[in-house]
Amino acid sequence: MWRREHSAIFYAAHGTPDAADGEIRVADAMIALFSEGRRSELPHGCSPQTFAEIVLGSIYSTTLEWIHREDYDIEARTAEVGKFLISLLPQI
Repeated sequence: MWRREHSAIFYAAHGTPDAADGEIRVADAMIALFSEGRRSELPHGCSPQTFAEIVLGSIYSTTLEWIHREDYDIEARTAEVGKFLISLLPQI
């Protein structure tokens, strides 16, 4: 079930449902953020672009599940996904 009030994150990221440029801007911003750090701060063998795609994919996936499923526990799922993503980072 599409819950229109929950779709605001996609409008914020993309501007309109047809605005592919918005997605590119969000991805570019995430890549730039990860590129500013040291390579040793990313998961071993992972480029800033790849890690950005993994993070964005996680955000999109959990958001879509939340929008479409009444029983989806967004707080628990995002906490678990966040812990997993953090576990991928090297201990510095």
